[in-house]
Amino acid sequence: MKTRKSNESGFTLIEIIAVVVILGVILTIAVPTVSSYIVSSRKTNYATTANSYLETIRGEYEMKEFGDYIDEDELMIVPVKLIHLETGGKNSSPFGDFDYGRSYAVITTELYTDNYYINFYDSSGYGLLNVKSDSITSSRVEKLNSSDIVDIGVFFTCNNNMYEFNDNVFTYDSKDYVVCDYRVYGSGFSSDYECNNNSDLPVIVMCEK
Repeated sequence: MKTRKSNESGFTLIEIIAVVVILGVILTIAVPTVSSYIVSSRKTNYATTANSYLETIRGEYEMKEFGDYIDEDELMIVPVKLIHLETGGKNSSPFGDFDYGRSYAVITTELYTDNYYINFYDSSGYGLLNVKSDSITSSRVEKLNSSDIVDIGVFFTCNNNMYEFNDNVFTYDSKDYVVCDYRVYGSGFSSDYECNNNSDLPVIVMCEK
């Protein structure tokens, strides 16, 4: 019968503890790094999606798909829910589902120059807060509170398949606006059918008070 030599031995308890400690240190360093990389990548995708929506909205506005151009004392709100991207678009961000009432573009005009801003908010609380078209980057994607972005659903109800608007004030860039017009955008609508429920969203034109 073969016997173990005296110099043959397994791992000692101290060696096992040392390995566990080393692995723990490696995980402590690696996990935050990987998590940070994942969040950074998602923010980049978020910004790319926002840019795609805003560029599509710009094109539709310039082609008057939302009706006539606005004046300098007006602004237009375009919900992203109405927009279909050529690449197919998604109803969610890399972090969660879009809150469509708080995800929209704002168009203003000044000195014959149109300005485009984007607001996004999702179910995880990530979003973009009124970021201008030329400033959309991953660094602008941040954690927000739902109260940071106005839910445009507060300006209307859908009653008997028709939109009804109220006098709620929308404060934007230190100015107060109220709804003065709206546009039903998309196919399948007629003069006596504009909406099915309050989850349907119109393009809203607001006038300065």
